[in-house]
Amino acid sequence: MTGLRWTQAQVDAARARAGVPKPRASRSKYGSVREDGCDSRREARRWRELRLLLRTGELVWLARQVSFSLPGETEYRADFVYQVAGGGMVVEDVKSPVTRRLPAYRIKARQMRAIHGIEVREVE
Repeated sequence: MTGLRWTQAQVDAARARAGVPKPRASRSKYGSVREDGCDSRREARRWRELRLLLRTGELVWLARQVSFSLPGETEYRADFVYQVAGGGMVVEDVKSPVTRRLPAYRIKARQMRAIHGIEVREVE
């Protein structure tokens, strides 16, 4: 049966008939809750702020979850990339104090500066 697509309700009904328990929602590594298509409530709040700035004309363009290539077949995925009216491009990441100190993040932020000449702006 190629091309068969089930709705979530059909999947739930089939699981119930088979006696398979419904899977629990996976929890984020740092306890954040996904909201509005974002990885955390903080990120969702910042996304709404940036969209408002875009509508008022303070931003020229706005993108979410933009990937940048780094050495060793790795990549850095920024939460937001935008251009301020009359200014340059801004790469922004929403970070809690805990995730801001993670070695993997620190290394990637330094590589962004060294390789691409981009300073990652951290927003709490």
